[in-house]
Amino acid sequence: MNDEFERDFSVEVDVDAAVVETELNVDCRELTRERKAVNSSILDLISNSDFVGSRIDNSVKLNERR
Repeated sequence: MNDEFERDFSVEVDVDAAVVETELNVDCRELTRERKAVNSSILDLISNSDFVGSRIDNSVKLNERR
């Protein structure tokens, strides 16, 4: 009876480990997607701020010339 219990238990643990690993892989993929989206948003903000900054610089230069 003890051997049977150990076999059943080990199978249950193996299945649970596989489920946990699968869930972790899915979570990691979702986090990677979210990180890429955040990085993309940050890059958009940087490029927009560079654009706005250059427009302000040009405006200041025009005003200085007047």
